[in-house]
Amino acid sequence: MSALPPAVAHALLHALWQIALLALCAGATLHALRYHTAAARHAAGMAWLLAMALVPLATAIGFFAAPHAPLQANTGFSPGPAPMAAAPALWLTGVGMMALLRLRDWRALLNLEHQRFTPLPAAWVARFEAIRRRMGIPAALPVQVRVGTDFGMSPFTARLLRPVVWLPLAVLTHLPADQVAALLAHELAHIRRKDWLWNGLQYAVEALLFFHPAMWWLSRRIRQERENACDDLALAAGEDPVALAEGLTALQRLRQPRVPRPMPAFALAAGGGVLLARVTRILAEPGGRPLGVRTAGALAAMLCAALLLVHGVPGFEAGVAAPAGHQLPDAPPATAPAMPTPLPQPVHHAALPLAVIHVVPVPPEPPTLRHTVPALPPPPPRPTIE
Repeated sequence: MSALPPAVAHALLHALWQIALLALCAGATLHALRYHTAAARHAAGMAWLLAMALVPLATAIGFFAAPHAPLQANTGFSPGPAPMAAAPALWLTGVGMMALLRLRDWRALLNLEHQRFTPLPAAWVARFEAIRRRMGIPAALPVQVRVGTDFGMSPFTARLLRPVVWLPLAVLTHLPADQVAALLAHELAHIRRKDWLWNGLQYAVEALLFFHPAMWWLSRRIRQERENACDDLALAAGEDPVALAEGLTALQRLRQPRVPRPMPAFALAAGGGVLLARVTRILAEPGGRPLGVRTAGALAAMLCAALLLVHGVPGFEAGVAAPAGHQLPDAPPATAPAMPTPLPQPVHHAALPLAVIHVVPVPPEPPTLRHTVPALPPPPPRPTIE
């Protein structure tokens, strides 16, 4: 029987408490960074999310590399062979369903390539290029703006190497120019921050760890901080905060009379996130302290300590068991505990077999010098008186 299914089963079992512990550390980190920038919180959240995916992988690898003892001997709990055997199959089923959903979203994004569109009007080209230069996007990175009627009711962007900004015609015709410029700056902020790449990694982690609610909480928080970071970058490029807030509110009004069209999962829309929270934050002069070297070092040390903690808990390496009928690879034989040395007992040679009786010759006694003393003569007889 292959060792891969039990390794996956034990990784999933330990992931239940490992991800919960990492989520607690992530919550503490985001709370500690509440006065810093949204970009710093987004980076910290992504670091903890990737750690949630790497720790179960390390657990599965450790199953092959280290000897393992029965689980109940270390934790007092044994899941039984049936759940341990069914866990990998159920997990693969869930991952397959998540992959199908993301494949559907990817096809929806590819279908946008075949939709009719027009280039950005000439009156907007110069303003768009000015916003692009203020955002710090190099001219070597081509950014295309497509205007159409089948793109939903919110601007969005996608792609990493050849990014495209889809701009609905209703946004360009119904909103004032300063609001449209603020929304375009928000989309260019996604391109500047390479958010399409981080969003793709986030979807991959969600597909692998779909079973844990703590991961979903952190993933939602990361998306909120991503939108906040793009708002901060758009305002830092010189856009009016009131125009950005009004533009986000106008997008919500444009969507209400119509049936909302599902946005592709890989698209980064300007209207994403919680609208009320974003508008309140924009008008309250967002910002915060940048992530300094000391703070970054402290967060890195906290991340390393958490990873060492989940791998250093007693019973982590020896607290797993193989299902019934599976032979653990390279398992060393069990050794009996050392017993105290008994006191020596008299040996009866008659009771031992002749094969174990060894006659040890006794060395001869060394010669000794003896001095002879001459014998004394007998005493004379006593006289008798008659």
